[in-house]
Amino acid sequence: MSSELLFYRPDNGHIATGRLESNGNFTGLAQGGPSSNWLAVTPVS
Repeated sequence: MSSELLFYRPDNGHIATGRLESNGNFTGLAQGGPSSNWLAVTPVS
């Protein structure tokens, strides 16, 4: 089973996403900066 992760850096709004596998392997998926009008981060399953 894998877990998706979201990393957020509040000082500049940078975000990155990744997947952590049950064997400990991490895969980076995407990175960037959110729009200035974002209001929330919503979990997905």
